[in-house]
Order: sequence, then structure tokens, then C-alpha cells
Amino acid sequence: MLILSIVLVGSSIFEHIRALKNDIDSAVAMHVRLNAVKNSELSAELLELYENYQTQVLSNIPTASSQSAAEASALSKLEASFNTILERNRFNLLGSEKIETPSSNLWSVRVEINGRLSESNVLRFLENVEPTAQNIRVASMQYSPKASNSVIIVIDLLFKEQLAK
Repeated sequence: MLILSIVLVGSSIFEHIRALKNDIDSAVAMHVRLNAVKNSELSAELLELYENYQTQVLSNIPTASSQSAAEASALSKLEASFNTILERNRFNLLGSEKIETPSSNLWSVRVEINGRLSESNVLRFLENVEPTAQNIRVASMQYSPKASNSVIIVIDLLFKEQLAK
């Protein structure tokens, strides 16, 4: 019994040491990568390319005059897109967060959609979550086609702050 206890304690200590070693290895690898980035220079051409891409992406994001307007717009857009596809649907605003960037402010609005989705409407449903849209992201999706046809999807939408004129 004593030997078994010693073996179990030793095994537990060994596993703890192995976990610490993995954490240290990860931290060292991250440090090496950060030093490599710190020591590399960004060319003016590459910086301009990144700035142009950022401008292009931001120009495709819809605007809202306030955080509450962004939330209302997100709910309205999603209800219009999914109202006819989902049965017994419910749209819940989970919250919104302001994201400040040097060039503009954004709001990320998170909405949860619950409902019933028949198997025949799955493709129509997925088409409404346009993968090329730069302001919408599916955060999570659960679908139970056989049991109840229930679907729970969490979607994040981005809105750019409309500048006062």
C-alpha cells in the first residue's frame, strides 16, 4: 500500500513537472518569435499595402451612429435574413463591445439566434451567412437535425462608427 502511494505521488509529481516544462517551452518559443518580429523591419511598400487593405476592409463595413443603433441594425438585419427560414425563432442580443482603432471606432455586436431549422432549409440558412461579408462572423453553431431540428447560432456583426458631419 505504501509503495502504491509513493508510485502515485511520484507519477503525479512527474506529470506536474511535464506540464510545467511544456508551459516553459511554449513561453520560450513565443519569446523567440517575438524577438524575430521585433528585429525585422517593415518596408514602406508593405506598410502602404497593409494600410490600403485596411482602408478597403473598413469601407465595406456598414456604419452606425451609436452603439445602440449598431445593436438595432444587427438585430434588424438578422431578423430580415432568417425570419422566413427559421420556425419559432428568437433573436437575443448578447451584448456589444466598442473596438477602438487608430483610424476608426467599431462596434462588435453579438446576437444569438434560436429556432427550428428544417433539413430542407439548411442550404438557404447557410447562404444567408455570406462568407465574403467582412462584417459578419459565425462564432458558434449547434444544429440537431434528427432529434428536434433545433439550431442555436451565435453571430458577431461589425459596425463602423459614423463620423459626425
